[in-house]
Amino acid sequence: MKIALVQPRYPHGKAQIYLPGGLMNLGSRLMHAGLEVDLFDRNLDPLPDHHKYDVVGFSVLGPPYIPSAIAETRKLRARGFTGRVLVGGEGVARLEQSDFGCWFGTSCTRIANDSDLARELGPNVPSMYETSMRAMLEKLPIKRQRLYLTREFGLFMSQGCKFNCLFCAATKRSPEMYRSLASLEDEMRYVCEMISGAGQKQLECYLSNLDCFQNVHHLEPRLQAIARIAVEHGLEVSIRALATSRCTTEACAKDPDLPRRLRSYGLRIVGFGADGADEEVWKRENKRHNNIGELRLAVRTMRGADIVPEVLMVFGFKDDSEQNLTNDVKFCFEQAHGGAAIRPYLGKTYTPSGNWPRQGEEGYEFTLPFREDPELLLNLDYAMCGSEYTHPDPTQRNLANRAYLQVVSTLGPERCPTSPLTPFTRKGFGARKKSAMAINRRQPFDR
Repeated sequence: MKIALVQPRYPHGKAQIYLPGGLMNLGSRLMHAGLEVDLFDRNLDPLPDHHKYDVVGFSVLGPPYIPSAIAETRKLRARGFTGRVLVGGEGVARLEQSDFGCWFGTSCTRIANDSDLARELGPNVPSMYETSMRAMLEKLPIKRQRLYLTREFGLFMSQGCKFNCLFCAATKRSPEMYRSLASLEDEMRYVCEMISGAGQKQLECYLSNLDCFQNVHHLEPRLQAIARIAVEHGLEVSIRALATSRCTTEACAKDPDLPRRLRSYGLRIVGFGADGADEEVWKRENKRHNNIGELRLAVRTMRGADIVPEVLMVFGFKDDSEQNLTNDVKFCFEQAHGGAAIRPYLGKTYTPSGNWPRQGEEGYEFTLPFREDPELLLNLDYAMCGSEYTHPDPTQRNLANRAYLQVVSTLGPERCPTSPLTPFTRKGFGARKKSAMAINRRQPFDR
């Protein structure tokens, strides 16, 4: 069986060069199961020649990628492809099947988990946690490997989070599971050989962990292994990761030397999911593990270990009051003044891979425009300003957008690297799709 794996193009009007790590891992898994696999990155490659493949699989990174994935599957069918079309990834993993069928039609099959994968491609596909992406990397031309690996790339380390924030579209309310140390070491040896062979001096990666301090007894030996292999190849290590302030303060209280050790292995940036600075909003969004004191302490702890703290602020949800927004903006300026980098994003209350109400539930009517016109899902990007589809009250929408843009414009690119995107809309603040794409094409990529 011959399979083409396709990474859809960056959805906001231009091409983005970034290692499609999920597909690299999946491709290696399928190759270990005896299948023939090719990778197509639509930021760089045309659609696969449909005559050559039995199966074409698309990966959807998040809701904004759904419209382009729909268009690609339809284009593939229009060209005469009669094989199976599979659609997976975090953007569709938790969709209601009725929504998936409405958007993608009956000619596509959703892959939500390993059981779906085994049903479609056989039972011998190894676990993602036991697989190195080396096999798939080796299939790529050397030039493409270097293009992906000599810049920051996403490194699969773990999946899962014990918390359950409503707006979060990632795998949550589940135990964090780490990949095997053996698969990580095999992958890192190949990656470091490639980077060193290209004449580069730095390994730069972004960990997949939703909370790197949640299970530090698993994290530390893996960071040690990365540092050891990098040093063997003459490389410096620069690692970026996410964390919650709750798990960070708890872990560092038990082991005060932990931040310094992690810094010695190459941990350079930790982004904390503050997501506002208001107890009322945290309670509403089921982010009850946050409190202001722990956030401040976590930031100070990282700075004390010479690790750059970033404060991630998803705020300005459609139900946020003026006082909620005032508290958020003040906290952003306070933390920036204290030396943290601020990464603000505009909250989207409902997303089809996160909090997405079913028919009969509160909020269902609000989601109908997205269900009827999936192109509107572009507006659910967290870097996107609010529109009538995400923030229906015009007064509240204006307040949320002003707060978001105030933080970005006041702190500037040095202390606030977020680049706001313009929504695709029919009225009010925003622009028609073609104009919005033209505007967003000029914006720098978010990290």
